[in-house]
Amino acid sequence: MLSGIHKPLSHGTRSNRRNCTQIGAKLYYDNQTGDVIVMIGQRSGSVVPTTWDQDFEDYGVLAERAPGTIGILQLDYGDYEQDFADSIGYRVDPDTQQIIFLYPNKDEDGIGS
Repeated sequence: MLSGIHKPLSHGTRSNRRNCTQIGAKLYYDNQTGDVIVMIGQRSGSVVPTTWDQDFEDYGVLAERAPGTIGILQLDYGDYEQDFADSIGYRVDPDTQQIIFLYPNKDEDGIGS
């Protein structure tokens, strides 16, 4: 059995003290079902944010879809890093634009069932 936890959204790209650009993960999702179509992981270093049009050119799975059927979430660098590592899946609630993480249920000893 799976449990879902809703996580709120934040936005942005930032630079740290060393002038290293940090770009958060970007999730493209089906705006009817919330299923994630493409997740572009967070990046840091000498990186430049990409636009919607650039992502549609670079990811064929996006180009195959009508743009009006896709939603996008841009996260801040480091947002939900542990949730992505610990979860067994995730989707987006299309109504609230919050990420729903799925975790394996754990018994009293903290061991997944």
